[in-house]
Amino acid sequence: MLRSFLRNRPAEPAPSDFDGEDDYLGVRYSLPNWIVRSWRAAFPTLDLEALCAAVNDPVQAAASVNLAERTRESVAESFAAEGVASRPSALVADSLLVDDASYLRGHEANADGAWWIQSESAATPVAVLAPQPGETILDLCSGRGNKTLQILARLGGDGTITCVDKDARKGAMLQERVASAGGAVAYETIRSYDGSRVQTIFETITFVVAATVLTYMTFWMRNHARSLSKELRAHVDAALDGRARWGLGLLAFQAV
Repeated sequence: MLRSFLRNRPAEPAPSDFDGEDDYLGVRYSLPNWIVRSWRAAFPTLDLEALCAAVNDPVQAAASVNLAERTRESVAESFAAEGVASRPSALVADSLLVDDASYLRGHEANADGAWWIQSESAATPVAVLAPQPGETILDLCSGRGNKTLQILARLGGDGTITCVDKDARKGAMLQERVASAGGAVAYETIRSYDGSRVQTIFETITFVVAATVLTYMTFWMRNHARSLSKELRAHVDAALDGRARWGLGLLAFQAV
């Protein structure tokens, strides 16, 4: 079957084969149509086809630099001395985009904590949260510690990081990596969640949050109940009359 497909490969889908451009882009780039439509609404000024195509591109190899020890420029120069091209990320101040992923895999162990392999997207959350010196950080599901190392560099030796993970092996790796980067972390491995102090604290917080949200919803419904039913019926009628009826049916199926 595969040989037959390669010999008689069908033509790629064309926009004229579909009812609209969103349907075409969804099939062309293997994306759900609702995602394509939501992107069009969220990013009206962008080239939507280029955005869909970029989703299918291979992940760009990248390294995060330990800014407590090195600058991004100095690490880029050391890469260049080895014949490896790199360029700074426009989104993350400690991230270098590297063309040769095999070089990173082969040399990370000898970097002595100066840099580590971490994709640009994985490094972005810490850049967005921007931890500051003197802060206390709780790192849940810390794993092998890539984000922990980012946070450590941003704290500049003034702050506390508490890491929590259920995998003791990853915890040992994290502590070793943090030590090589010139820091120390308090690490807790959750071996038994049921009945533990962590369970008590976590579930108490979630119960309080849930009670607050439900109380707020009670007052919200009191103020909007008169018009809510009418608005829902109007939107459902519009969905049934338009192309969204399948989505409405899927929502009902999921709810049931």
